[in-house]
Amino acid sequence: MMGQPEGKVANEEDWSKEEICPPFAKAKIRAEKAAWEFYEQNKDGIEVSAVLPSLICGPIFASYGNTTETLIAEILKGSFPGIMGIGFSLVDIRDVAEAHFQAMFKEGTSGKRYVCSGSLTPFGDIFKYLKEEFEQYGCEINDKQVTAQEVVASGNPVTQRNVPMIGKVMRVSNERSKKELGMSYIPIDKTIKEMAHSLIKQGVVEKKGKVPEVQEVQEKKSFLRRVLCS
Repeated sequence: MMGQPEGKVANEEDWSKEEICPPFAKAKIRAEKAAWEFYEQNKDGIEVSAVLPSLICGPIFASYGNTTETLIAEILKGSFPGIMGIGFSLVDIRDVAEAHFQAMFKEGTSGKRYVCSGSLTPFGDIFKYLKEEFEQYGCEINDKQVTAQEVVASGNPVTQRNVPMIGKVMRVSNERSKKELGMSYIPIDKTIKEMAHSLIKQGVVEKKGKVPEVQEVQEKKSFLRRVLCS
C-alpha cells in the first residue's frame, strides 16, 4: 500500500494515498471505493468482499509482459545490473485465486477486505532463489549490490522503474486472510522458481543448457475444477 509511514505494517483498514499512485494503481483504488459505495446502498440484496493482493508472482500460462514477469525475466537473462535495497511483499498467483474462491464461498466474508500476501522478501532473496535453481544450467545471475546511480547508468528500463523503491520495504499483515479464509501461503522460493521455469517454457527467456521441463502444478487443475463445479 503506497504512502504508508515507514515501518508500518499495513492491514485492511489502510488505503494507498491516491496522490502518489500511478494511474493504474489509482484506478484500482477508485474502482474499489465505488464498489463499496454501491454495496452500502444495496447491502440488503448483494454481497461484496475484496481481495487485496500484494505483488503477484507465480507460474504463467502465456507471455503478456506484466511487471513481475519482466522483472524475473531480466534477472534470468543477466540483463538486470544487480540487487537493489528493496523489500517486497510477494504472493503466489495460485494463492490469490484461492483467496478469491474462499472469499466468495465462505460465510461471513461479505463487507470485508482481505490482504492477500505471502511474505516479506528482500530483493536479494529473489536473486538467491534463481541462482540456486538456474546457475547450474548456464544462466548468469548478476547478484552484486548496486546503487541507484548504477541502476540509472545501466539504461535498463525494467530496472529503472524500481529506483523510487530503493530503501523502502513494503510490509502488510495477512492475519485476517489466514484466520478467516483459512489461507496457507505457498513458500516464496517455490513461487519464484516455478515462475522462472514457466517463463522459459513460454519462450520469454531463452532456454540454456539442460534446464529440465517442470510438470504443470497439479493444484492449478484442482482449483479450476473446484471453481467450475461450484
